[in-house]
Amino acid sequence: MYNAAIDDLDLQFLAAPGTALAGIAPADLDRVITLNAVYDVSESPDASLTASGTGPGTVTLTAGLKVFNQLLAAGNARITLTGGLSGEATITQFIDQTRVTANITRAFPSASIAAGKWRLSTNEQRGIRCVESQNMQVLTTYALATWTTTDATTCTIYSKRIEFRMKNTNTALGQLGLIPKGGTRTLRIQTTPDGGKTWTTTFDEMTSCNGGRCARTEAERRVVAEVMRFYVTMELLHGVKQKAVLGTCTNHDCAGTGYLVDKDFMQVIDSKSSGFNTFRIPTLANSSIVGGVTIRQP
Repeated sequence: MYNAAIDDLDLQFLAAPGTALAGIAPADLDRVITLNAVYDVSESPDASLTASGTGPGTVTLTAGLKVFNQLLAAGNARITLTGGLSGEATITQFIDQTRVTANITRAFPSASIAAGKWRLSTNEQRGIRCVESQNMQVLTTYALATWTTTDATTCTIYSKRIEFRMKNTNTALGQLGLIPKGGTRTLRIQTTPDGGKTWTTTFDEMTSCNGGRCARTEAERRVVAEVMRFYVTMELLHGVKQKAVLGTCTNHDCAGTGYLVDKDFMQVIDSKSSGFNTFRIPTLANSSIVGGVTIRQP
């Protein structure tokens, strides 16, 4: 997570929504940087499970927490009862984050299963790890990933290099940051639902903080957090070898295409100083290259 208290990544997990961590107030935690992360599934959800019947046969399964996603719709995900309980089901349809349709192949002992007594497993799930590095030796490389189709995928995000690229004001140290490059213009983030044909505003410094104007420091933090999320998600896709055929922009879509593996996000600075300093940052996956992974769309 991008942590406003330290203006840096804080790769920890909240025990529950709104829970403070290590003295950090919940309000200081901006967002999970891998919002679109692949395989966002816990194998042992800490949630109860209720079935519309005990089977065998087709039932609706309802979890006590939001533990399901679209990855499970492929028909290769299983639910197995544990802790001395016997029962197994194959998920056949994703309904929403708490409900799926499943085929019970081995009858459940009860329609109500307690938390800790069941687990999820899928043939398609892979282990994914993305770590933070504060190395500043190569300022033009912001993230890296393994290039693999095995079960282990790793990536590195260079958070300080990203911050430097976005916020640097000392040109003796390197190029002027993209945020100060736009002067005092209003910061804005846009994304595209249609591959760059149109761009929709998702954050506006003047209106996006409780319905009103954001403090400049808060606006800058939001922009940096969104850029970090973009890089992490892109590298996770590289890690599972998406865009495997190299093209004009190597293993990327070209910048401005509007997808998560674009070579880079785009910056648009209005000519008038009273205008916008806009960052066009993709959030959706290009369906033509996504195979073998499922992206959870925001």
